[in-house]
Parts: sequence; C-alpha cells; structure tokens
Amino acid sequence: MCYDAFDFDSDQGAIRRFDCPKPFGATEGVFNARLAPDDMMEEYLDTSDGVKNRLSSILLDGRIIKGLKASGLNPRAVEMFHDTIRKQLATEYSETDFMERLNVLYRTYDTYELLKMAHIFKHWR
Repeated sequence: MCYDAFDFDSDQGAIRRFDCPKPFGATEGVFNARLAPDDMMEEYLDTSDGVKNRLSSILLDGRIIKGLKASGLNPRAVEMFHDTIRKQLATEYSETDFMERLNVLYRTYDTYELLKMAHIFKHWR
C-alpha cells in the first residue's frame, strides 16, 4: 500500500490519500481536529504507550462486510499527522474557514499536482 500526506495552509488542514490493494482501491480524506472530541484527540496524541499507527480499512457492500484490512503506517507519517493536529488545535478557525480553504485548494490544484507536493510513504508493516 502506498499513501501520501499533504498539509495545506500549514495549520488548518491535512489531506491523506491511501492507495489500497484490491478490492479496496484508493480513498482520500481530510481531517479537521476541531470537530473531534478533545479527549479523543488527547488519547490519540498520547504516545506514552507507543505510537498509534494502525489504519483499519473495511469494505462494505450495504451492511455486509466484504473485506477487512489492518496496516501499520510509517511512524514519520503519524508524526506529521500529530503535528498537523496540534497546529489545528492551537489555531482559531471556524468550520467555514476550513471548508473555504479546502475548496480553494481543490479548485487550484488537480490530484496530480497535489501528489507532487505531498510526502509519499510506502506501506510500513
């Protein structure tokens, strides 16, 4: 599995794209830490018991589970994600601000241009 990480506006957002093996395919997601409960963010950022780097993928067909896959993410990728979360939590912005910046990003760059700016990681374990 390959995946990439792109942080936009350095403090307000991150795009993560995962190119998973068949039958999963590629998926992309953005993350806004301000929408998550504080205790959940604190627990995720706490590395005293090790870095939480598992990515679980579930392939659904309606209510039927067709596939299940767990992968370990590169610790550097998780570190970058932690940095993005900390920046988001330390910066004042609204959900509207977040969506506006994300929309500008997607209107300005196509997928291939974003990939050129991203940090590319290979499946770690």
